[in-house]
Amino acid sequence: MHISPLSYVQSEEIASLHKSAVSDTSSYLGKKYVTRLYQLLLSHPKQHISFGAFEKGHLIGVIIATTHIRNTQKAMHTLFTFRSLPTLFFRFLTGGITPKKVVKRLLFERKIQALLGNNTAAIVVLFVDPTHVRTGVGKALVHSVIVKFKKAQAKFVYVDVSSDNDEGLSFFEHIGFIKLFEYFGGTLLRYSLTQKKRTNQE
Repeated sequence: MHISPLSYVQSEEIASLHKSAVSDTSSYLGKKYVTRLYQLLLSHPKQHISFGAFEKGHLIGVIIATTHIRNTQKAMHTLFTFRSLPTLFFRFLTGGITPKKVVKRLLFERKIQALLGNNTAAIVVLFVDPTHVRTGVGKALVHSVIVKFKKAQAKFVYVDVSSDNDEGLSFFEHIGFIKLFEYFGGTLLRYSLTQKKRTNQE
């Protein structure tokens, strides 16, 4: 396995892996929406840090982080247009997602925006191919981002995880993130870049 930066031209490949690895609102909106999401994130390399994990030429893991969390969240919201409504409404009817879940997520993001300044380092996306979970891929990707932020002299890195995602919470806590608060179904965690404990590429 090797870790290398991602580029705009890999957006569709990233979207395909996202669809198979993640069950979230963006996944329910379809591959075209997810592809546009990664085109947006990867079109601003100065603001976003991105790495992919590859094995034998195949993408098996993705991490994207930002140095400006507010700007990134606002930009991501612009992707949701009236064209997205029919798909979203269909998912409401089929039970894929619920209006309550969407509203809670928006309220949680508003809380984060109010708490954190814009010049804040945060992990936006992290996922691994289901066939490579618990093989050290996720840790290696997080480690790569942490090294990058340390070089940029950031003090903290934040990440938010669904409060009912016990596996995700345990993963980040094991690396050294600490819980700050829970709010409307989301948990915000923070990693200090000045702490002595380091991540291991296990």
